[in-house]
Amino acid sequence: MKIFNFILFIISLSQFQSCQSKAYAALHDVERGLFLDRAYSVSNSTFFQRRLESDVESARNNWVIVNQDIENVYFGKISHNKNYLMVAPFYKTDKSALEDIFPGYASIDGKTIKAKVFEDFIKPTIKERLVPICPQSYSVDYSRKKYLLTKNGIESDIVFTGRCYEDKLFNANIRITMSAKDLEIIEKEITVK
Repeated sequence: MKIFNFILFIISLSQFQSCQSKAYAALHDVERGLFLDRAYSVSNSTFFQRRLESDVESARNNWVIVNQDIENVYFGKISHNKNYLMVAPFYKTDKSALEDIFPGYASIDGKTIKAKVFEDFIKPTIKERLVPICPQSYSVDYSRKKYLLTKNGIESDIVFTGRCYEDKLFNANIRITMSAKDLEIIEKEITVK
């Protein structure tokens, strides 16, 4: 029985490694339309979640669109490998379905969504509720930051606590639905206790 399990493990490991070795390509090749068949196919939801991981502070965490054709949008993370840039991991998603649910996919990523929510909702709440009472030593603790791509648009649910020194002053829950085309606010609900 142990030998059988060991053989299954080796077979699954070799399949995993062969799959892993496929999902990369040189950036200059992908930009020219070469080796696009190496990209793993993923859902539009996965595309959105990966793009959401793009970070304001670090370009290393950014998921970028590296090519598009009639059928697919190709994306991944860019990394340095010796003398050239690699796209690894390397994914594709159905372009037609993506355009239907997320028409602003080419220009909207995690940085733009998070900046919009912070500038339009979180920052004003902090300025109104926290800065007048505690201008020099306040903190904000986030207990939830959730972003979803739905048929209604991009839904955001943020819960945070405002503190002055160690004293809790308020809890805020911000729920927003934004257009997946241009981040225009469709619906908003702000509760501060």
